[in-house]
Amino acid sequence: MFFNIYMPPRESLVWSFGLWCHQYADDTQLLFTMEGNPISSPDALLHCLDAVASWLSASQLKLNPTKKEVLWLGQGECPVAFGLPKLHGETLKLASSTKSLGVILDPSLSLVAQVIQTAQAAFYHLQQARQLALYLSCPDLATVIHATVTSRLDYCSSLYAGLPLAMIRKLKLLQNAAARLLSGTTSRDWIMPVLYQLHWLPVEYRVMFKVLVLIFKVICSLGPAYLRDHLSMYHPSRPLLQPWPLLGGMGSRVRSGPCGTYRVSAGPAKQAFGQLR
Repeated sequence: MFFNIYMPPRESLVWSFGLWCHQYADDTQLLFTMEGNPISSPDALLHCLDAVASWLSASQLKLNPTKKEVLWLGQGECPVAFGLPKLHGETLKLASSTKSLGVILDPSLSLVAQVIQTAQAAFYHLQQARQLALYLSCPDLATVIHATVTSRLDYCSSLYAGLPLAMIRKLKLLQNAAARLLSGTTSRDWIMPVLYQLHWLPVEYRVMFKVLVLIFKVICSLGPAYLRDHLSMYHPSRPLLQPWPLLGGMGSRVRSGPCGTYRVSAGPAKQAFGQLR
């Protein structure tokens, strides 16, 4: 209840300076776009940080100095001469990566660290499940694998759309190992019949499925409104076989927002949606 009380005024305060924000129970993320080659933090960002710090103090809330991070997203590295903003008299430090809802984000948004951490954590739990397999029934073993392994594969898996095959292969090896443990097959057996028997989609198709479900919800007004604004619907002049309208705007599009202009890429989403028949 207190979170709902504090959230609207803080969001309005951030928006008044032309910044985006995402708010969670114990975390607030500020997003700001800059064009060209800036050499110092914009005044709007500095004033916003001061206003947010003052508002938190007035609301009897305290900032956690150990969790203040700055992530530079864009082409190239952060300029050496770029002056980072200060908060409560302390200069914020530039982070090489940060976590957002459990997803590791790096400056290039390559998701390499996220895939590696997901594979390592899931393989660890898979090894623990392997030791318990002799003492568990097949349904109980399936429950353990779904709770500790496949749930990690599916979490935010739509972000993996368009990743190189070398990164997807790490997740495929994990899924294949989990399927073989649950089915009792060996590494010499072909994995596709095993996945078919378990009703498991391969990793690349699981990612495509999550993207398609997200698009379907957005088209049917069941998803977030800001995602619908990023989709350009194409309505042909003559009737086609597809029951749903097609996605237009292949590639990236320039859109305007409260912080200026930004570029939206809908390539993987349109490609997956266009393959439906």
